[in-house]
Amino acid sequence: MDAPLPSDQPTDGSHHEPGGDDTTRRPSRRGWVIGAVIVVALIAAALVPTLFLSNKDRGLERPDAAPEDVLKEVKENFDDAEGVRIAVSSEDLADADAALVSLDGTAVRPDGFSGEMIVRVLGRDASGDILSVDGQSYAQGFVIFPSWAEVDPEDFNAPDPGALIDPDNGVSGLLTATQDIEQGETERVGPNNEGVATTYTGTLDASVVRRIIPGADDGDFAVTYQVDDEENLLSARLRGVFYPGTDAMTYVITFSDYGETIEITAP
Repeated sequence: MDAPLPSDQPTDGSHHEPGGDDTTRRPSRRGWVIGAVIVVALIAAALVPTLFLSNKDRGLERPDAAPEDVLKEVKENFDDAEGVRIAVSSEDLADADAALVSLDGTAVRPDGFSGEMIVRVLGRDASGDILSVDGQSYAQGFVIFPSWAEVDPEDFNAPDPGALIDPDNGVSGLLTATQDIEQGETERVGPNNEGVATTYTGTLDASVVRRIIPGADDGDFAVTYQVDDEENLLSARLRGVFYPGTDAMTYVITFSDYGETIEITAP
């Protein structure tokens, strides 16, 4: 009877040198474990940002807060800012004798504003500089003002830009005057979608809207606010009949550079 083969000798007739590399026979258990750890780590690294974004996309840190309470907090934050950049733009501008096309500048407490404005008068657009301080507005440009002159913005159906930051009669007053408020969706905003914003919708009475557009017709206006996760107002979108006898249109007001201040003096 033949003697049994040694336990370390291959049964297929191949020869294996003692002390040789045996990695060709089976994978190293240690290598398998390291590979598994690397795969798990990569999966975790991919999931963490996703889980974080999903959590942030739920909206404000107080998801159970009543919409009315959220907008009150937004108003307080707005009123606490010493200055803010405000831009007003129009969509589907109504065919009115005089209408605000756009307004863009910096508002500084208590009632200062410096920026640019475009108005439409009898079908033609005119642009110029607008400044407001101590309750008086001044304009330069607009074809008819070669140098700074006192103006009443209501003549162009535009607001007193210095009053936009007023806690009672300015933009922030719209927040607490809004009716039928509902919280909407959350979305990512800003450069590289780094920010998070939640929408709030409701209605405003024309008497409130006239603080922004003096010629606003009677009736209700639809409003949509965009609020970031620090409860700062990013934008307000108002739609309705802003000029009697015309079709409904939209004004969008955006806010940025909270805390920015500049020196504003009368010309």
